[in-house]
Amino acid sequence: EAGNGAEKDLAGALALYQKGCELEELDSCFWAAVAIEEGRGTTPDKITARGLYGKNCERNHARSCAQYGYLLQQKLLPETKRDYKGARVAYQKACTMGNSIACHNLAILQEWGDGGPRDYPTALANYDKACEMSYASACAALSRFYGSGLGVVSNPGLSAAYLNRACELGHQQSCKRLGR
Repeated sequence: EAGNGAEKDLAGALALYQKGCELEELDSCFWAAVAIEEGRGTTPDKITARGLYGKNCERNHARSCAQYGYLLQQKLLPETKRDYKGARVAYQKACTMGNSIACHNLAILQEWGDGGPRDYPTALANYDKACEMSYASACAALSRFYGSGLGVVSNPGLSAAYLNRACELGHQQSCKRLGR
């Protein structure tokens, strides 16, 4: 795919990913779905990619569950609806398997009440889990929660600590807020 040691061949790489997927190699299934989603070696097709991510998620592949949840949130065609409830399920599964992006995205849905009830304590717990896994945006969200008292007792010191952590992890908006 990258052309390391040979000529770049996106279609050939996709064929190999698909062959690996047929052999039930979960990472190959994931990369085949990525290639199809992004149009690497084929025409971009988010609907087909979403189906592949979903099948791979059923086989407990965390990154596939995270991307499946993301695509469930999107309105991919005029006829397709956003499936926030399904996205929550996929994100929860990926988060449980240790995927920081899924924990963060699940927390967003829980914070805003998309696909289920608004649940600040659970959103806070999932932001915290993602922050512990060094996901900068989740640390910034925790700073916002503790700074505003959203679902928790306001704690300016804790807010500042999370803001600093977010900046250290490369979250540019947090760094700007800190004057860095």
